[in-house]
Amino acid sequence: MKDELESSLKAQMRKLTLGVDKASNIQDQLRKQVGCLCYKWVEKKLQILLITSLTTKSWIIPKGWIQKELGPFRSAAVEAWEEAGILGICSKKKFGNFDFTKILKNGSPIKCIVDVFPMKMISQKNEFPEKNMRTLKWIDPKDAESFIKNKSLIQLLKNFDAKKSKASI
Repeated sequence: MKDELESSLKAQMRKLTLGVDKASNIQDQLRKQVGCLCYKWVEKKLQILLITSLTTKSWIIPKGWIQKELGPFRSAAVEAWEEAGILGICSKKKFGNFDFTKILKNGSPIKCIVDVFPMKMISQKNEFPEKNMRTLKWIDPKDAESFIKNKSLIQLLKNFDAKKSKASI
């Protein structure tokens, strides 16, 4: 019995060490993040902001973890400032959400769902905390598919109607 337990434990350790179980190592619980859908009007045409992610440099919207002391929509606004230098009017009501798998610094994947809050841009600052880490691009939401890989984020952006957003007041 003792030999069987040791053998089973060694096999499990070997799988983890070799990374065989990496796909099943995704934590079962869904982690919550918030994102900020920054938008502006240029010559009566809607534009939304995309930024590059830190690790893969893929196009995304500003997003991050919820700061307990700020709550969801204020945390989303902070992400827009830190990652893109955007200040504006952020809706208290989420527009929708999208899901993705985040790879942590230690290489572990976790499933996340991002609640997205629209924010009408008031100003864009030249200096902001992550300026040298990201690239920014304003696009027409209909062009999201040309830049973004995440299907649920693409669909969310295509469905955005700034005129109906509480942030546009």
